[in-house]
Amino acid sequence: MIDVVDRDRIIAFLDALGKRYLQPASLFLLGGRALCLLGNPRPTLDIDYVGNDLIKDALQKSMEILAHEMHLDVEAVTIAQFIPLQAGE
Repeated sequence: MIDVVDRDRIIAFLDALGKRYLQPASLFLLGGRALCLLGNPRPTLDIDYVGNDLIKDALQKSMEILAHEMHLDVEAVTIAQFIPLQAGE
């Protein structure tokens, strides 16, 4: 069962990920989780981040394993899919 993700859970996830994945990396959150870290109190059900949803790198694989252990739904979203562009752009 996937649990609701609030600010404390996202901080715990990121802290655990930082302890587990020791290579330099950048992680960009999108959507409700990003807003939660900026102070929006509304919980959400998943953690969206910028990444390739078809070809997973080592960071993404670590995130998936940790998310499963913590009962979280973590999803890669290509930025082009997340922000629709105007026609012709």
